Amino acid sequence: MNCQFRLLVALWLVLAVWFLNVGTGLAQTTNGSFRGTVTDQSGGAAPRARLRVTNVGTGVSLDAVANESGEYVVPNVPPGVYDIRASLEGFETLDTRGITLLVNQTATLDFTLKPGSVNQEVTVTGEAPLANTTNATVGTVIATDSIVDLPLNGRQFTQLTLLTPGAAPQGSGQRDSSKFTATMGPSARRSTALGRK
Repeated sequence: MNCQFRLLVALWLVLAVWFLNVGTGLAQTTNGSFRGTVTDQSGGAAPRARLRVTNVGTGVSLDAVANESGEYVVPNVPPGVYDIRASLEGFETLDTRGITLLVNQTATLDFTLKPGSVNQEVTVTGEAPLANTTNATVGTVIATDSIVDLPLNGRQFTQLTLLTPGAAPQGSGQRDSSKFTATMGPSARRSTALGRK
């Protein structure tokens, strides 16, 4: 009985630790998503429009279908460069090429389909501006060149947060150059201490 009790306690501890790790692991994601609206030329919704998102580097495709309001979501998309195809019977197929999805980015891309035969295809090349209109998250991907080339005081990687739009060092007047803080955005609740301790 004593051995069974110990085994049961050990099993519960293992399960508790596993559940705690699963919760923290889910919060750390690098994948982003594509979302937007598919409309016809008059501005009306294009329900049941098909979207195919293809990773240029790997060739892996993800498919989505617009709902009755013409809205679509392609979740859990790894960062990379993508080609997106929007199609609907009775309309021209629209291809958008070279869209870069960054880490944890929600890219909003709206498509306007023109009436035409199924065989007609319109290709848009170049990168479309991706605006995050779904939430107020501010994020920046810092290129490797910037990390290597920028002179960081004491090589404190946390100073790279100042490259994010809206970030500014806090403090006034003279300050110790080895310690300062940065606040993200106008209504930030938390400051990040940067520099040496």
